[in-house]
Amino acid sequence: MLYTLFTIKNKPRWQKAVYIVFFVSLFAVPFLIFRSCEKNISPSLAHIALQINGKTYMYASGNYKEIKKSVPMGFVAIYKDDEAFFVRTTDLKTIANTMGGNVDLFEFKEASHDGYFSVNNQDTLYHEQSEIVTTATIGEQITKTTVTLRDKSNKTMNISWSYNQKTSEYKAGKNCENHSFWIKTTVQPGETNISTQDYLVIPLSRLAKFYGCSVSYDRETNVLFIKK
Repeated sequence: MLYTLFTIKNKPRWQKAVYIVFFVSLFAVPFLIFRSCEKNISPSLAHIALQINGKTYMYASGNYKEIKKSVPMGFVAIYKDDEAFFVRTTDLKTIANTMGGNVDLFEFKEASHDGYFSVNNQDTLYHEQSEIVTTATIGEQITKTTVTLRDKSNKTMNISWSYNQKTSEYKAGKNCENHSFWIKTTVQPGETNISTQDYLVIPLSRLAKFYGCSVSYDRETNVLFIKK
């Protein structure tokens, strides 16, 4: 059939070109969509690199008084939508304290960085408060949560959301959003499925703007860079 379309002499060239574009798009569009999905599969477990005064410190899991040898690096879950990056509420405290400078720095020269950092236990930048509300629907309760972030100049920003225990649904309030992401799940050994799922997330760009820092994510190394 395709051979006939392109060999009929009385068909104008522009019409043949339209046919070519149409049939190429049938194969190209699904391929591009698949590549986009693969690129944005979420979440990715990312290490955090804090850049201060020209030095790079990696986030160390655990609490330390001093570091004199290599230690395990911690990570956060990054959710991706092209060049927009997000974190869930479970990692919000770590990100807020890192961006806000509520950290302890440890000088220890490594091949790829200058030392490590850990979140300071004397937390003054993150305050979380929750309350349970019983609705008019029997057996239904909603947990309302408000997180107040603070910077070193005492400026504040509220992030709020609610969770319906009966429907297991999150509802975004201030400075967060419900966002759809591509996820990959294992159906059975050797078989995976790619689909979309909604999560309650906070844009990293919004947190960076509040704390006056810059943020970038390296897909190749899975490292989140925060520059103060």
